[in-house]
Amino acid sequence: MTSIDFEEYRQPWETGPHWELKREFLETYKNDYPVDRLLCLAQAYSNIELLHCSYPEPVMREIEQCSYNLKGKKKFRQMEEDLEKKRKEKPELQARTEKNKHIKYD
Repeated sequence: MTSIDFEEYRQPWETGPHWELKREFLETYKNDYPVDRLLCLAQAYSNIELLHCSYPEPVMREIEQCSYNLKGKKKFRQMEEDLEKKRKEKPELQARTEKNKHIKYD
């Protein structure tokens, strides 16, 4: 595959860790998929990791296999764990979390 400037595919709402996660997927698999498929899988990967979306089983399996060795996934999980620790340490954060618990993001 020829060199691709993935920045042109970055969406305005993809900031910081969100874009890093997606870009890592794109860079890692740029030689394994056609561009259209690569972009779809990268978007699905970031949606699964960040928004906890789900997709048909074959897509979920493919994303799971691809994401196994990506560093961004581990980094993002660590950030989530750190945030959860902070919530437990600060009652006002925990109260806000409890207040919004009924909201579903699926």
